[in-house]
Amino acid sequence: LPTAVSQSSYIQPHLKVFPNPASNFIIIDSLKISEKWQMLEILDASGNHVIERQTITTQTRVTINISNLSAGVYMLRFIRKDATEYYHKFLKF
Repeated sequence: LPTAVSQSSYIQPHLKVFPNPASNFIIIDSLKISEKWQMLEILDASGNHVIERQTITTQTRVTINISNLSAGVYMLRFIRKDATEYYHKFLKF
């Protein structure tokens, strides 16, 4: 999923993602405005966008409805203002 033109981070920032596995909603908590998160999107196991970018600039907690997704493994992709990316895997059942 990372590209040659962007920086990626697999070091977990202070984010809490729950429940995992999830069925209807996934909650991202402890987003820090000082960490300058800009966007969030969800990718399937093939790297396809299944939930397009959402602006999270001023949010500290986000709830995403995943009830329309098929069961499987997905990646949350977080993007900071400086284009640094962070990925978090979750399971939809």
